[in-house]
Amino acid sequence: MNDIPKTDPHNLPRRLDSMGAIGTIFVQDAEHFIVEEHIPYEPCRKGEHLFVQFRKRDLTTKAVVDSFAKALGIRARDVGVAGMKDKKATTTQWISIQGIKANLLDKISIPGVSILQRKWHRNKLRNGQVKHNTFRIGLKDIDGARMTMLQEMINVLQQKGIPNFYGPQRFGKFEDNREQGLAMIKAGEGVGKSWREKLLLSSYQSGCFNDLLAYRMSKGYLDTALEGDVLQKHDSGGSFHCEVPAEDQPRVDALEISPTGWMPGYKAMRAKGRPGEWEEALLSRDEIHLGHLEGLGKLLKGTRRAMRMPLAECSYEEKGGLVWLTFSLPAGVYASVVLHELGITFVS
Repeated sequence: MNDIPKTDPHNLPRRLDSMGAIGTIFVQDAEHFIVEEHIPYEPCRKGEHLFVQFRKRDLTTKAVVDSFAKALGIRARDVGVAGMKDKKATTTQWISIQGIKANLLDKISIPGVSILQRKWHRNKLRNGQVKHNTFRIGLKDIDGARMTMLQEMINVLQQKGIPNFYGPQRFGKFEDNREQGLAMIKAGEGVGKSWREKLLLSSYQSGCFNDLLAYRMSKGYLDTALEGDVLQKHDSGGSFHCEVPAEDQPRVDALEISPTGWMPGYKAMRAKGRPGEWEEALLSRDEIHLGHLEGLGKLLKGTRRAMRMPLAECSYEEKGGLVWLTFSLPAGVYASVVLHELGITFVS
């Protein structure tokens, strides 16, 4: 049986380890960490759902949603949100609110929040409806030699993609969320549907994915199609089993498709062959089985996640004594992981 080690989210492997490291430290704050969310469609300007684009600073998305809900006299869960954004940042994103008059927003003042635009649409904004996020990050202490290294690293990541790890933020302040999630899975009964419980289960799944990705990298298979792999198309998200690796490898090389990792759950598509054995090894290591996953029903359906992700629209410029790094990532991909790949220490 394969031994799949548990990963440390603060000490993940790097694709670019052999190229060295930029070596600087980035301390996250609202001045130097700027995020813009892009949703996959333009509101049609008709309907009963008011889409509101706002900019927030030093606030969590949840805090802003709660403030809007309180001011409008509605439930926070009735506010549509596509994605959650960092607190220590300046971020632009969308929410949707059903059945209100647009002029009510003129009476709302939330410290740290600016309303940028509002448009009507027929449907509620749903979780995950993010086309991509654009990041702009101000970095200090990068000299000429490291600027050259930075460009070389960007070239490799754009060609081969970034390892799609979950960042430390996923695992809680004390990094014990995943172990609490595992304990819930073993307990089975008595698990409700609270936000906290869902978070703990998700942390366990994320940790398992990181373990599989790190193990695959250690074997040199990150950019290789293996028989039995579940491969995912980057353009559509569609998945399929790899039956003849030689036929799929050219598309892997072109970053059109990538191997995926298992986010444990009873409904998720499973790998076969060697990749499938690695997934089974996770369950054996954690002393659980498929029955444990089925026992939690809808709370643990599971899914699959691409092990690589394209790094798009990546560039940098020197301005105001800083190097401003700009790039776009699909929803759910962590900017901190990009900085980690570049050998930049991320302090949140």
